[in-house]
Amino acid sequence: MQDQGTDGLSRGDLFAGVMKRQPLSQFIPLHLDAVARSSGIVPWYSSWIPDTSQLHLLTPAKWFSVGHGIWSWTPNLDHILAPSFYPADQKVFLWAPPPAAAQVAMDQLSFARLKRPSLAHIFICPRLMTHLWRKQLYKVADVVFTLDAGRRPDVWSAPMFEPLVIGIILPYLPFAPWSRRSTEPVLDVVSQLSGVWASLQGGERFILQKLWLSLGGLRFAVGLGVAVVTHLTPWIVFMSTSQRMRMDMSG
Repeated sequence: MQDQGTDGLSRGDLFAGVMKRQPLSQFIPLHLDAVARSSGIVPWYSSWIPDTSQLHLLTPAKWFSVGHGIWSWTPNLDHILAPSFYPADQKVFLWAPPPAAAQVAMDQLSFARLKRPSLAHIFICPRLMTHLWRKQLYKVADVVFTLDAGRRPDVWSAPMFEPLVIGIILPYLPFAPWSRRSTEPVLDVVSQLSGVWASLQGGERFILQKLWLSLGGLRFAVGLGVAVVTHLTPWIVFMSTSQRMRMDMSG
C-alpha cells in the first residue's frame, strides 16, 4: 500500500504510486504469472528435481492437454484420434498461471489429478485473487507453503510485494493410505520447511530434494493383483500416523 500510494494518500501525500500516474497494474499485475515476473523461478524449481529434464513448464494452451498427461494424438484402427500419455515417472508438470486465470488452471489441475493420479504437479501463483483458487489448492495438493517477497531475493524479490503460493501434488500410492498427504515423509517436509522459513537461513532446496528422491525410489511390480514394493526404505514410512498407531496397538 505504501508503494502503490494508498497509504500516503490518507496523509495528503500526492506524489507516490498511482498519484504519480503510475499504472495500478504495476503493483498488482493480475495478468502476469510468476515465471514472467521472476527469471529465478524455474531454476529454483529445477534445483529440487533430481532430473531437471522431467520439469515441464505448462503454457495456458497446454493446461487442457499436456497438463493431463497427454503428449500426442494418433489415429487408431478406426481412424479416430486417440491420446498417447506420458509415462507416470517421466514428467513433473509446473503450473504457473497468472492470478486472473488461476481458477481455470486449478480446475484443469483438479481434472488431471482425477484422470491421471500417477502424475506429479507443482502449482505456483502470486497470492492474489485467492478467493477463486486457494481453497481448491489445499484440497488437491499434498504440500502447500508460501514464499514471502524478499525472503529469497534471487527467486522472489521484495518488489513483488505479494507472497508466492506453492503447492506440490504428489502421485497417489497404489496401497493404503493412497494419498501421501498424511504420511510421515510429507509431514516431515512440512515441519522442516516451517523451520527453514522461521530461521531465515534458507536450505529448503535440500528438504524438497529429499521429498522428490523418496518418490523416485519406489518401484512397484504388480502381479496377481498384488503390489510388491522393492525399495530400501520400509513401506511402513508411507503409512499414515493413525494407521501406525492402530498397528502398534494390535501388536
